Amino acid sequence: MKLGIITAAVFMFFSANSLQAQEASKPCKADVEKFCKGIKPGEGRIVACLKAHEAELGAECKAKGLEAKEKAASKAEACKADLEKFCKSVKGKKGEKARCLKEHQKELSAGCAADLAQRKEEALRKNPCLADMEKFCKGVQKGEGRIKNCMKAHEAELTQACKAHNEKMKQKRGEGKKGSKGGKGKGKGGGRPAPPADEEAD
Repeated sequence: MKLGIITAAVFMFFSANSLQAQEASKPCKADVEKFCKGIKPGEGRIVACLKAHEAELGAECKAKGLEAKEKAASKAEACKADLEKFCKSVKGKKGEKARCLKEHQKELSAGCAADLAQRKEEALRKNPCLADMEKFCKGVQKGEGRIKNCMKAHEAELTQACKAHNEKMKQKRGEGKKGSKGGKGKGKGGGRPAPPADEEAD
């Protein structure tokens, strides 16, 4: 039962942070490499894979799941009344309720507004491309590289912070590929770096 709760929290952690999943999921990186290496990211496939291997997840990944569970509980409490007031009829994924809260952001209670602002600030620190994604690709459905293609189409308009972040991630990917060719004896994954932010969204 306890393991199921932890796994559910890991699921929530990945789902809630899909735009910056590669940056934020470092505690689960080894598990993804070990159990889900051949699975294409996007549309919840990695999350489903981790759930299938819930009994085998590493201690760090499980710990991150518990942390995500606590944060999710905190957010739910801070915005509980607002969700009941403005988004009671909204069904489906958590993302739809988040959009509903955003549509009513000027009417939110002080506690909920402060909580959402803090989370947005934390997300932007982890991924400086989030603002660009919201600006240029707001109506683009996730999956099958659509966000990635949208960001590439607006490459010249991206902020310097986002461009620098993408360049840094691309360099890390290049180093990771070189390391994997010359260091096969160092075990699986060999420090596989995160993809650029325009790929993180999918």
